[in-house]
Amino acid sequence: MKENRITYFDYLRVFAVISVVVLHVACEHWGTLDTRAIAWQTLNFYDSIVRWGVPVFLMISGALFLDRKPGIKPLYSKYIPRMTVAYCIWSAFYTIALPLATRSTDPEAPLSLLRVITGIIRGHFHLWFIPMIIGIYMCLPLLQQITAQQQLKRYFLLLSFLFAFVIPQCITLTHDFIGGPLSSVVSAFSGFLSNMNMQLVLGYSFYFVLGHELHHLELTRGQRRSIYALGFCGFTSTALLDAVIAWRTQTPCQTYYGNFTVNVAFEAIFVFILCKYMSFPHPTLNRFFSLLSQYCFGAYLIHIFFRDVLAVAGLDTLTFAPVISVPVKTALVVLLSFSLSFILNKIPVLNKWMV
Repeated sequence: MKENRITYFDYLRVFAVISVVVLHVACEHWGTLDTRAIAWQTLNFYDSIVRWGVPVFLMISGALFLDRKPGIKPLYSKYIPRMTVAYCIWSAFYTIALPLATRSTDPEAPLSLLRVITGIIRGHFHLWFIPMIIGIYMCLPLLQQITAQQQLKRYFLLLSFLFAFVIPQCITLTHDFIGGPLSSVVSAFSGFLSNMNMQLVLGYSFYFVLGHELHHLELTRGQRRSIYALGFCGFTSTALLDAVIAWRTQTPCQTYYGNFTVNVAFEAIFVFILCKYMSFPHPTLNRFFSLLSQYCFGAYLIHIFFRDVLAVAGLDTLTFAPVISVPVKTALVVLLSFSLSFILNKIPVLNKWMV
């Protein structure tokens, strides 16, 4: 392992990929089950405890990129082209290969050049992450100026947390659990906020900047305990809030799953800080995670293919009790995804542009 490698980032990358796989496995029949059944509540639980995956990916990237200061030219000659090509290749793959592999091609709507082109532009549902990252890369020079000044960085984080997380969630909670005249007042306030048009601080750049801040911030033991307590509340409230609303309305609820909810932000901060302050005394295990972390991007890109192929083969979250089927299928998908990513990383050209 390289001396300058940050060990806890390797662990975080691997854990984040696994969390995303759990999420996408658990959502297979999430929208079709009776919300008062144990099966749905189990899927809701699994779904709720892994919502931190994407925010943590962004936090790692922010901690690394905002310190590199690569300049504008490398962004457009290296990072953005690589992500764009990977997006096009994998979008084409999912447009053409996945329907064939899962036997879901519509015989009355044969594949055409137009469908391939629109499929590449739209991308498969999990590939949304790539255009979002490309957008953040384009804004990196601006974000670097923000993070260069500690006071400005914390001001940005404060504004973003208030306007992208706290205030919208207070409005949502009021509508969901209080209602009445207060709901009308909150709706009017929501319109006022919309007119403020605070778009500058409402995006995923929050997690990018937050990762940089938390990576460099030294916390006391008491501060860490407070973060762990908030994280526990985050995990618990994600599951409970959605479960309560789903039980009451008998309709699947994902209102509090979002990456811009306070509870999910607390989940992500909890995981990030927990790994940052863990000790990693086993060099062999550290090297193993360092190796695995190199294949995380490829594993993320391919995992949906294996999830869907296994479902066609007869293994999905309802094959047996979800409490068992979700971890079993997750383990298989993770194994297959990392294995294929390993192979692709060994092939010249493909290893640069696909994974």
